[in-house]
Amino acid sequence: MVIIVQGDDVRLEEHADFKGFKVVVRGDDTSAIDTVGRLEDPDTAWIQIEAVRKLAGDAADQEWENGYDAMLAYARTKGWLHDARREIQAHVERA
Repeated sequence: MVIIVQGDDVRLEEHADFKGFKVVVRGDDTSAIDTVGRLEDPDTAWIQIEAVRKLAGDAADQEWENGYDAMLAYARTKGWLHDARREIQAHVERA
């Protein structure tokens, strides 16, 4: 999964790819990321688990939910999940 942040726009691409999770920022303005999570530092973002579901929209059917739940379970084993804040960690790339 790839969350694209470009200006005021935040969208989810590759919504069915549960093997990778990153944020790609296009341009210098990162403020739109605040609508789905937060930047910890220039290379790390924490994205709200529910925000990803909303970004997936109609693609979030039961099969998608099963894949997303499996991705979250894997992320938990790697320390990439913050249960208290309901966030998942993502690498940030600048385009």
